[in-house]
Amino acid sequence: MVIIVAVLGILLGIGLVVLPNDHAAVSQAANGFARQFPRARIEALKSDKFAGIAVSTSGDGSYYVCVDQNDDRQCSTSEAVQTVDMGKGANSKVRLASTSSGFTQFMFDPRGIPMSAGGSVTFSNAAGTYSVTVAFTAAGEASVQ
Repeated sequence: MVIIVAVLGILLGIGLVVLPNDHAAVSQAANGFARQFPRARIEALKSDKFAGIAVSTSGDGSYYVCVDQNDDRQCSTSEAVQTVDMGKGANSKVRLASTSSGFTQFMFDPRGIPMSAGGSVTFSNAAGTYSVTVAFTAAGEASVQ
């Protein structure tokens, strides 16, 4: 009996090491994205400029927080305060799979008031078998679903 329990323990240990932890990586990426909404609002208030979050689904996807330095009320990569690329480093198992109906950015004005409509962004594992959606409202509040 002891030998059977020991063998099962070893097999279980090997199985846990071999199985990728895609679900945790996808959930962590989604939570990280949701936390950027308050940060973008703070960047707008701190800099007294428009600030926001922009996303791209090209390749594995990416998102960045920006402060609008040229006053065109748009995020550009040259204005990024932080960029997060999916499919690389800690996010190697994660893809920014899709956005709701053409969503590309969410902006706050210099007073921290949201200037964009609500929407959603979906993150998935590399195989596309597991996904987590971050929904955000026109009020700039994000929640992981």
